[in-house]
Amino acid sequence: MDPSQAARILSQLVPEVAAEILAQMEPTKASLILNLMDKSFVIALAIVDPAVFASIIEVYAEKDWVRMIHKLPAEVAGDVFPFLQFATAQKIVEQGVEMGIAKATADVLNHLGREAGENRVLVGKLVSGLPRTQKAVVYPLLTEEIQAEVNS
Repeated sequence: MDPSQAARILSQLVPEVAAEILAQMEPTKASLILNLMDKSFVIALAIVDPAVFASIIEVYAEKDWVRMIHKLPAEVAGDVFPFLQFATAQKIVEQGVEMGIAKATADVLNHLGREAGENRVLVGKLVSGLPRTQKAVVYPLLTEEIQAEVNS
């Protein structure tokens, strides 16, 4: 079945069922299908199963990671980040700042690190790993709690 047909069929299912089917597919094929789906359905898939969404976008070309993450509302994207490989998450943050969408990137990081714990530590590591010029752009946009984590 060609990816556009699969995207049309999956888009007619409830997101939970579509996510289960996509999870069973080879990630490259699932990413092709996801790319053809309506933005609102993609958001619903990421809400229903952020782990499946993360595994699918991991196979995208590096340049497409930011585009896929920023299709999502910040709170949904923040829920996907813990399921990404650290290197992928780091590249998404770097690319977001490079592309001039530092505010949107900071919104995702602020949502991810909203509560103390593993995720806030992850945000601290992601921001600390940025080149100095990028860190200078994104740091002021972060909450005080996350800034404290970055400084620790």
